[in-house]
Amino acid sequence: MQQFNAAQMTGLNKKVEKAQVLAKQTAPMMEGLEKVMAKCGDDEACMTREAMKMGGAMAGTPQVKTLKNVGNESMALAD
Repeated sequence: MQQFNAAQMTGLNKKVEKAQVLAKQTAPMMEGLEKVMAKCGDDEACMTREAMKMGGAMAGTPQVKTLKNVGNESMALAD
């Protein structure tokens, strides 16, 4: 296997740093999803219902903008 050169390592390190920022931004929403999963277990109807409630509660909040930005930035990391 070939080692990464300096430019590749710099690029990878920047992506890791960005991913850590994105993870921190979405942490509160992930906690909410974890609570839904704990409440609903394997009940998909329950998970869907609770996720819809979360989404409705977030409508018009700064969290929606954060999620949209995280989604866009996550796609950029994949490139």
